[in-house]
Amino acid sequence: MAIPLVVGVDGSEPCLEAVDWAAAEEALRHSVPLHLVPAAAGDRGPPDVIRAATERARKRAPTVQLSSEVLREDAIAALVANGRNAFALVLGPRGLGDLASMLLGAVSPGGRPGRRRARCR
Repeated sequence: MAIPLVVGVDGSEPCLEAVDWAAAEEALRHSVPLHLVPAAAGDRGPPDVIRAATERARKRAPTVQLSSEVLREDAIAALVANGRNAFALVLGPRGLGDLASMLLGAVSPGGRPGRRRARCR
């Protein structure tokens, strides 16, 4: 099994643009599967977030193998755990906005806690 490219998804448009980039630029170029992990669901549940991200990835790179996983842990822990053995970990910018991100837990620019815990610096 190939080492996947892990993408944290939160359902925001900037995050979906990161999915586009990861699928079309990196997964295709390096022939690796794409693994989608909900980072923060906001007002949409993880299945909706995964569905939207999967649709975007399939449009950009229909031949890339896709998988997803909903973990029942905080976003940073889920991303660090999945990113530990990944080809790469892709996160979009803070897509939910400052207030929503603080309330819902978006992790990208406030991804500093995740960067501190991640082994790849």
